[in-house]
Amino acid sequence: MYSCVNRSLVRIVFCLLLGATGCGSYGQYVWVHHRPVEPANAAARNLIGPGDLLEVQVYGDEKMSTRGRVLADGTLTVPLLGPVQVVGKRPEELTASLEEQLKRYITVPKLTVIIQESLISVAVIGEVKQAGMIELVTPATVLQALAKAGGLTEYADSAGIFVLRNQGGSTQRIRFTYEALTKAEPAAIRFHLKTGDVLVVD
Repeated sequence: MYSCVNRSLVRIVFCLLLGATGCGSYGQYVWVHHRPVEPANAAARNLIGPGDLLEVQVYGDEKMSTRGRVLADGTLTVPLLGPVQVVGKRPEELTASLEEQLKRYITVPKLTVIIQESLISVAVIGEVKQAGMIELVTPATVLQALAKAGGLTEYADSAGIFVLRNQGGSTQRIRFTYEALTKAEPAAIRFHLKTGDVLVVD
């Protein structure tokens, strides 16, 4: 039978073996500053999503060019073509599709599709003043998400801020402190949220 001292020793050894992965009342987690540095464009989403601001430039025919938000039904209204399904496509895929469709009206259409502004959707739960789903313009930081959720409540643990992220079928818990966020520590401000992330404040 293990004594309380022995059980404590086993727990300490287990936590040391975990290294960067945290241990304790918070469960397992990894500190944001222990994660590998992601490329600068790693958080960028290549696929068009609802709410994105798109610009469609038709060279040689400015009247055919358009700029607008993708609607919730996944469409963007394009001159002559009307509502066009764009969600889930990459800009280059949409460019090719629109060029093909516009051949009915333009002999050799030449287009460029640009995502001018991309939105992500994340859930914020726990000790924040306005929990729920929020939308943010990318690149979006944890501090921006907390601000949009009204900030922390008086009961919040400023050292217990986590992002839950699906990583290849498993969920990773990434830990932050409010101090690191507000002092703009490099690892904290370089971390960008993605659609599907869940921000939890203990």
